[in-house]
Amino acid sequence: MRLGHQDVRHESAHLRELTGDDVIVPVALDGKATVTQQGRVLPFSKGDITFRRARVPSVARIDEPASLVMLRLPITRFLGYLVSRHASFTPYRADAASGIVGTIHRFIDSVLPAFAHMSSATVAAAEESLVALISAAYLEAGDRIHAKCGEDTPRCFNPLRWSQLTAYIAANLRDPELDVESCASALGVSKRYIHAIFKAMGMQYGKYLLEQRLVRCHDDLASPM
Repeated sequence: MRLGHQDVRHESAHLRELTGDDVIVPVALDGKATVTQQGRVLPFSKGDITFRRARVPSVARIDEPASLVMLRLPITRFLGYLVSRHASFTPYRADAASGIVGTIHRFIDSVLPAFAHMSSATVAAAEESLVALISAAYLEAGDRIHAKCGEDTPRCFNPLRWSQLTAYIAANLRDPELDVESCASALGVSKRYIHAIFKAMGMQYGKYLLEQRLVRCHDDLASPM
């Protein structure tokens, strides 16, 4: 897929007719873009891989014309034996410098073009290998985020808490009194915990809140009266 400068928006209204629950996996061959989903802002460029859910609203902003290999996998197949984590799926970016990501690119370059000449059994086995590599890249990206939290990782990095926090912020964006203290009170946690969640996600509360309000203003102005 080749995309020029544009915003690709998947709004709630667009997603109502979708069946199943899939993971969208763009593999960047070149260009630069940014994916935003569930409050996570994931800039990516040549070689990087991003992961997001098809049934959750998202925005993909193409900053420089980009060539992408787009993969779409049922979330149950993507997570495999980790399917119990389904509800806490978190959008991630896998870095081009990763050995696993590099292997995926070599697979795309040398194995995918040969599919047309393989038997169906060989294609099926090769496809399973690719899915396993993609899942490994996703888990490695999560490990990288966890490592930033240090010893407090299990406590401060909780995808379910992140989902609750971003949902609360989205529902109260127009409240001028929306601050860390009100978020902590709503979730029944400490202000320090809220800051730890944002640190684990590589963000700051104030910057995140400003970005979400700007996105909401853009959407309000773009919507017909």
